[in-house]
Amino acid sequence: GAAAPLRRLTRRTAGLDPRATSARPEHRRTGVTEVDELAATVRTVLARYDEQAARTAEALDTARSFSAAAAHELRTPLMSMGANLDILADHPDLPDPDRTEVLTDLRHEHARLLGLLVTLRELGRGDLVEAEAFGPVDLAEVAGAALAEA
Repeated sequence: GAAAPLRRLTRRTAGLDPRATSARPEHRRTGVTEVDELAATVRTVLARYDEQAARTAEALDTARSFSAAAAHELRTPLMSMGANLDILADHPDLPDPDRTEVLTDLRHEHARLLGLLVTLRELGRGDLVEAEAFGPVDLAEVAGAALAEA
């Protein structure tokens, strides 16, 4: 009958840790069609679970990397704005050309932050997943802008 093969299958699968993919037991055919089909179904479910767990781990790694990059991208203009605000506060008699330069920098960093926030909002809504959201990039222009900000 099917009782003994079912008990063996139950013992082998009861102690499975879904996080330990290397511990997947091999099923030895029992000759009982229903038991063999059940074992194949269990293997299929576990394989799907393993695939989903791998995708989840990859998504978590991507989210962590994205969070670190976003924090850096937000921190840089905020630090610059803080330094510029300190200059204005510490030097109330700052000459007009210097004051204008500091205010221009503040406006630039403010616009940069707003642009980052718009991009984050679009990303959160899924608006940046379409190919149309991306376009060609002039690397010389990007490098020039980075040098200008440094």
